[in-house]
Amino acid sequence: MSPRPANEHGRQPVRRDRRTHLSRQRTYIRLYARIDRLEDAISHFYNAIDKLRMRVSTLEKKLETLAKDD
Repeated sequence: MSPRPANEHGRQPVRRDRRTHLSRQRTYIRLYARIDRLEDAISHFYNAIDKLRMRVSTLEKKLETLAKDD
């Protein structure tokens, strides 16, 4: 096995073990899953609020037309 080439500073680059990468850590994976579920819940509530706004808007329009008829 040949030695790794030195970089411009004369030092060999440090090769890290893939298991030590942050994305491989159990805590990181668990937090990422929790954040993903939280984003889904937020998206669901935004959609629910938008639907409620549309329903209120249509009801307000109906009330306006009824008030004009009287």
